[in-house]
Order: sequence, then structure tokens, then C-alpha cells
Amino acid sequence: MPNFITFDNLINPLLSSGPGTPHPKWEEMDNRWAVIDDILGGTEHMRLRGRIYIPQEPKEETSAYMSRVNRTFLFPGLKSAIKRQLSKPFSKSVVINPKPNLTGRFDANDWVKDVTGFGVDLTGYLRMWHQSALKYGMSHTLVDMDPIPSVSISAIESRKQIPHLVHISPRDLISWSYDDIGLSEIRFIEHVTIPDPDNVWGKILQDRIKVITRTE
Repeated sequence: MPNFITFDNLINPLLSSGPGTPHPKWEEMDNRWAVIDDILGGTEHMRLRGRIYIPQEPKEETSAYMSRVNRTFLFPGLKSAIKRQLSKPFSKSVVINPKPNLTGRFDANDWVKDVTGFGVDLTGYLRMWHQSALKYGMSHTLVDMDPIPSVSISAIESRKQIPHLVHISPRDLISWSYDDIGLSEIRFIEHVTIPDPDNVWGKILQDRIKVITRTE
């Protein structure tokens, strides 16, 4: 009998206590978002969730049940619908018109070619943002930028003043806080790649909680 994956198996161990404590509203929505990801994962994903989506009947033999699971296919209607919706607004590249000098320190014409700091242009970033919005009903952007100094800086230092857009999936933004002024803190899961301590050539994926608070 295979080890089927259930929602309980998918709980991130980070989300337990301390900074990883999720907001109650996030917990309420994440179980619903998990269903969306399962559907978009296709047939194999659905089969792995067999106990959730393809329950075994009380008197059904295990061999017959597994045969039924393995011949069950998921129609990719949602994936096709999202793909069609994404193709409409991004059939042409996104441009800034007019193209201003956004901070007085860099040229927007160059910025739109790489808005993340990792070679993703504005069109590619907005497509990714829009795809998340279609999947989950919302999407988030963190603008990462060093404070602008009041004194003149060198050309090398000025490159640090370029804002970088960081996409945060709703499934990763686990908590948020407000005060009398407005949004005061966010906590989200950051997915990073680190060297594998057991393999000098390898890399492993690691999740960690990042906390950002508003500075006055």
C-alpha cells in the first residue's frame, strides 16, 4: 500500500511557534489554497492525494482501489483557464509610459529589464504576479531597497539604490500586523538554496521565516 500524502503531511514544520506562528486568517485560507495547488499539480498530484480526492469504498479491496486510482485522470481545466487568461494581458511586453527617472538615481529604461536583481524583466515579473493572483485570488510584492542617503554617493553605491521587486505568494505570507499608523510587520516563508553539507557539489532547498517590521 503506498504512502498517500494528506494535508496533515504537508504542514510545514516551521509553522508551529515563535516567528512561524501563522495568522488565523492565513490558516483558514491555506487549506483552500492547497486544493488549488493539488488541482494544478495534475493527475500524478491527485493520485498522491488519493485518500483525499479518491476515497476507498468501505468494502473495496485494496488491489481494486489501487487499480481505480491508477486509471483515474484529472482534466486540466483550471490550468488551461489560467494559461489563457495570462496570455491576454501579456501578449505584448509591459512598458512604462512615460518612462520617468524613478528615484533620480537610476534610469527606468534599464530598470524594467531587470526588476528583481536576478534578470527577470518587468513583463516576466508581472506575469508571475498575475498568475499567483489568478490561482489564489491575491498576490503580494515586497519592494526591497536600501534607504536613500542624504549625502552624495559614488556610482557603485548608487547601484544599491535600485528597487528590487520580490514576489511573495499568499501561501508564504503567513502573518501580518497593523497598528494605528498602518501595516507594522509581516512574516513570510523565504525559500533559499544553500550548500549541501554532505556533498561539496550539491545544493539543498531550505525554508526559513523572514520577519520585516516597519521602521519609523
